[in-house]
Amino acid sequence: MRENLPCSVVRDLLPTYVEHLTDEETERLVKNHLQSCRDCAAIYRDMTGAEPVVIEEQAEVDYLKKVHRSRRRLTVAAALLTLLLAGVGIFLLLRPKTKTRQILQAAMPEWTYDEETKTLVVYGTEDYTRLELPDTVNQAVNLEVQDDSFHLSVYLPVLRNEAEPLQTYIPGFLDRTDKSLSFLRSYLKEQAGEGYQAENGEKFVELSIRRKGNYEYSMDEDRLMLEVGDYYWLRDTVYLLSLLDFKDVQWQQLGYVFYLAGTDPYGELLAKGTIITEDLPYYEAYMALGGPSEDEAENYLRLHQAIAWYCIHKGTGHWGTPFESHPVTDFAWYTGPKKAVAGNDMSPAMATAFIAWLTEEYGFEAVSDFCLGQSTFREAFGTDLTAARNAWTAWLDAAVES
Repeated sequence: MRENLPCSVVRDLLPTYVEHLTDEETERLVKNHLQSCRDCAAIYRDMTGAEPVVIEEQAEVDYLKKVHRSRRRLTVAAALLTLLLAGVGIFLLLRPKTKTRQILQAAMPEWTYDEETKTLVVYGTEDYTRLELPDTVNQAVNLEVQDDSFHLSVYLPVLRNEAEPLQTYIPGFLDRTDKSLSFLRSYLKEQAGEGYQAENGEKFVELSIRRKGNYEYSMDEDRLMLEVGDYYWLRDTVYLLSLLDFKDVQWQQLGYVFYLAGTDPYGELLAKGTIITEDLPYYEAYMALGGPSEDEAENYLRLHQAIAWYCIHKGTGHWGTPFESHPVTDFAWYTGPKKAVAGNDMSPAMATAFIAWLTEEYGFEAVSDFCLGQSTFREAFGTDLTAARNAWTAWLDAAVES
């Protein structure tokens, strides 16, 4: 057996380790891992309790563990013998001890702060909103979060643009991250059918948010590695791409994941709120579509519709952010044809608005079949792409100009 067990293996072994049902070699490896891994040690404490544990003389403990393991393997006749041996074990425990070894398991604090690296480390809790962070959070540069299902690494200055103080913002941010990842997994499992890569949804998430970072994902046997840059609210989009793991990403796949990101009630995009100012070129279209709403998911779609209307009439070009006005072919995620073909002249915002319209007209199941490559456009919607785009454009014009 390999000396350094991965966390996933240790966590699978913990139930039998706690019950003393592992063999001696496995027990040694798990114990060594728990001494060096705070994440797994925290899980072990949750399973066994955080009260101090007194471990008696090692020879006697090893003897009793062997007895306990035997109960699972022996026949009924051998089980009777086990009971006799257990009796001997009790006698040994009651005799005077010449030496005892005591190991105290203290409860791990919910956070620690490393002055040298300016790193604040937060450990997973059932409810992040109850986490009380110290004043040192204002001096921290890095945030490390250890949770049962994900590890989060954040370059804190990326979050410092928020109007809310970090002491109150970070607990909410962590709580939303936890709930968001869970929501997206459950949502895709229920809605996306065969397109959802269930094995990816079971992987441990390594989420890194860095200034000027990439927006991409990679994976190994048991982990998803998500990289998100300054626009940390795109966390949902990168995670959705990893859960769907498209073989090919064209306008419909980009529109699909951005549309789905707007359905996540715990997403950072909705938490930030839709901010539209008069100096934006599509401001009038946004106001004509209904303007600000208390429902941020509705605002999210209105924003995309307004951008799409402006792009249709003024062209994509590069007048705004890449998300607003650049064609999808500019995106690293895009792997479809680079030449201008029907569809890839859209910006991501346009593709999102078009997918939303198709969903409203034909239903989410038809949209999923098309975006996940299970049907052609005509098979899914009973018409061709050009005719559908013309109908969508006419609908936008009527909505904006009415």
